Amino acid sequence: MSRRNLARAGASACALFLLVFQVAPASPAVAASARPSYHVATTGSDSADGSAGHPWRTLQRAADAVQPGATVHVAPGRYESGTVVAHTSGTAGERIRFLSDSTWGARIFVSPARLHHYAWRQAGSHTDITGFDISGEGFVGIDIAGDDVRVVGNLVHGFPNVGSAGGAGILAEDSHRAIISGNVVHDIGNPDSSNGLVHGIYLSRGSRGAVVQNNIVYRNQGAGIHTYHTAQAATISNNTVFANANWGILIGGADGSVADSFLVTNNIVFDNGGTGIVENGTTGPHNRFLNNLVYRNGSAYEIRTSSAPRAGVAADPMFVRYRRDGSGDYHLAHGSPCIDSGTALGAPATDYGGRRRPRGRGCDIGAFERP
Repeated sequence: MSRRNLARAGASACALFLLVFQVAPASPAVAASARPSYHVATTGSDSADGSAGHPWRTLQRAADAVQPGATVHVAPGRYESGTVVAHTSGTAGERIRFLSDSTWGARIFVSPARLHHYAWRQAGSHTDITGFDISGEGFVGIDIAGDDVRVVGNLVHGFPNVGSAGGAGILAEDSHRAIISGNVVHDIGNPDSSNGLVHGIYLSRGSRGAVVQNNIVYRNQGAGIHTYHTAQAATISNNTVFANANWGILIGGADGSVADSFLVTNNIVFDNGGTGIVENGTTGPHNRFLNNLVYRNGSAYEIRTSSAPRAGVAADPMFVRYRRDGSGDYHLAHGSPCIDSGTALGAPATDYGGRRRPRGRGCDIGAFERP
């Protein structure tokens, strides 16, 4: 196989994870930039100039120094810190890029939770966060609070959320047009004890027009993918969502807002403790649930105000090797009912590994397109 296997936190599982999947997840097109490049390394110093030969020591030093068009290269290693807060914005033509030089090689660990609720708070707009391993003792891995932010190909895991009223691996709030693509998000909270407030990927207050695609989301305490409060009009497509303690995918509204105009297509929602796909709270009539595989959850659907799901599949997805703990192989086996059963509506142009969609008569359901 060409990609990292999905493994639960732990030394042996992580070793398997790194051995099997070797190619970074595909990201939306990001233009190469001739603008300045900065460098961060565990051997660096924040009093240096941030060049390749004299890197900085912390991501915060880089976040404070960047300007539109800059790329920050982060060398492999473990970076223990408080919350990284990135306020500077790029522009549509000159995005700011934070890039782990090897996929999941730059490991961000935040502690202690009583002081640092977030590992990374992205307040600046037009910014990319690509290829990091993010974990810690806080409550949220990546908090997207700027517009046009892309969070691509990251591993976000292992936030215990002890003592918190809520949390998430990736959270979008007060942001427009976020792209959350090709990430692996797992073990946020205690997956052995269901909770309605701790989720894998969470679109919350002020999130509008987000795209959540090609992510692999499992073993989280609440929902795999959750939208609530005033989130609006997101596209949630071609994700593989399994073994979460509560719901698979929840679309909901509150705080005087009606959750409407969501497009939920081509997702595998499998083996979750609660209902597979849910409308909750205040929802509108224009949410669409198309060509999703929903199987072996606590129950299948709970659709309240929108049209009934269409062209769905209710069968085992037939992964190459299914394991609830993330140590399996979640590519589609020959004969899978997911093959060619998706819709082009909302489907990303490539799959989790960068393989073009579709490759057969139609798009496959889930994060992986079968060759």
